[in-house]
Amino acid sequence: MIAKVITLMNMPQSLKYAKRCIKSGAAYGIHIELFNAITPKTVDQFVYDEEIDTRFFREKWSRYKNALAAFSSHYSLWLESFRKQTPYLILEHDAVIINDIPTFLRGDIVNLGEPSYGAWSLPEKLGEGPLVSKPFFPGAHGYYITPEGAKQLILRAKSLAKPTDVFIHRDTFELSEYYPWPVKA
Repeated sequence: MIAKVITLMNMPQSLKYAKRCIKSGAAYGIHIELFNAITPKTVDQFVYDEEIDTRFFREKWSRYKNALAAFSSHYSLWLESFRKQTPYLILEHDAVIINDIPTFLRGDIVNLGEPSYGAWSLPEKLGEGPLVSKPFFPGAHGYYITPEGAKQLILRAKSLAKPTDVFIHRDTFELSEYYPWPVKA
């Protein structure tokens, strides 16, 4: 498994948080690499090249260019996972590893992050099970994908892309989550 943390390299605070993420991963034996995030300044060309439909990014909960850039950074890592045919642990710069990341995950798209906003439900069992905390990823700050999961995300993104956490929705994908959550924002 390759682990990457999405980082705005030209923003000192993002780099500081990403380094904290890397350090927290090292405490649990996980080697996490920095990933240079797509920014609002560079996102237009990326979206054009990848032919991503952007109509669902204009909504009241997020800023258009920021949400589009964040989504595009996640999408870039999905592409890497698929092209390398390797599972990925995808983290956002504010993520902190607080427990072991399981190596025996069965799902292709698995939430590992404790919900970071709004109302949510507590899973009723330990380990991997269906996504129940929310109908969509409760923040996309920590999750695992297989190359097959990456392929599913990429294919749907061409026509249904929206802010990352709500794009990864159980009505669209078969999602699971691991509890207790080993990643926190």
